[in-house]
Amino acid sequence: MKRFAFALLLAAAACGTVESVGKDLFESKTGVDADRATATAKKLAKSFEDMTPEQEYYLGRAVAAEVLAATPAVGDAATAAYVNRVGQAVAQASARPDVYGGYHFFVLDADEPNALAAPGAFIFVNKGLVRACASEDELAGVLAHEVAHVAERHGLRMIQKSERADALLQLGVAEALESTDAAVVAKALGDLAAEFTGTLVKHGYSREFEKEADLDALGLLKDVGYRPQALPDLLDRLGGGETKGGSLFADHASLSRRRDDLRAAVAGWPEPAVAEARKRRFAAAHDALR
Repeated sequence: MKRFAFALLLAAAACGTVESVGKDLFESKTGVDADRATATAKKLAKSFEDMTPEQEYYLGRAVAAEVLAATPAVGDAATAAYVNRVGQAVAQASARPDVYGGYHFFVLDADEPNALAAPGAFIFVNKGLVRACASEDELAGVLAHEVAHVAERHGLRMIQKSERADALLQLGVAEALESTDAAVVAKALGDLAAEFTGTLVKHGYSREFEKEADLDALGLLKDVGYRPQALPDLLDRLGGGETKGGSLFADHASLSRRRDDLRAAVAGWPEPAVAEARKRRFAAAHDALR
């Protein structure tokens, strides 16, 4: 009943009025006043359209808290600093180099080769994926893919398309986003973060968003001076299989298909030389995670 009620409310938000989906049907199935539901639906739709960079940051910070509570970051400060250094270099070449609060990169103490990006420029890469990389160029490819998700605002777009946003209505997020009280906004977005994090970790981004991030990542690698070919190299070495959850290796987009698309995209591109300094610093960070 709850899911059906929210499906009707989503339709109302999309069409602009509960009457568009049948006022009598809506009230008989939900027991909710149709006029009030219309107002709530409009607020819900508009709240994410108008989310400010500061609110997006609060949401990402809350998601980061959820992720780090489940999987802590590695304790090696030098490796964390190194990954952050590479990530920041890539981020500054992106379409959104100056996000509110800046970019934040974390190396999670998890062996699965995976990574994900949350709204507000919070990016996580498992130590298992860093270990799976054979070069700094490949690590930069991983981070460029996640930076592209941030630059394209895929997190917020994912929430807008979500069919599990019924929790938002119960928590009053739409109304909270209209508040000028930062604490009220932070609390509401913290509640939303738990719902969003569960969906992101379990299902990852859509195939459309993954493809967009892949192609954007190639451009970022090229602009920074890394080998764009490194990203398909990594996918190829991981075997073209599928892993569940996260962003880079979501189970709905096979690595082999993505690898082939990336190979086609970089066909004919020159291969830049790899600096010795990059080899040395990557080797040091890689060894620290063994």
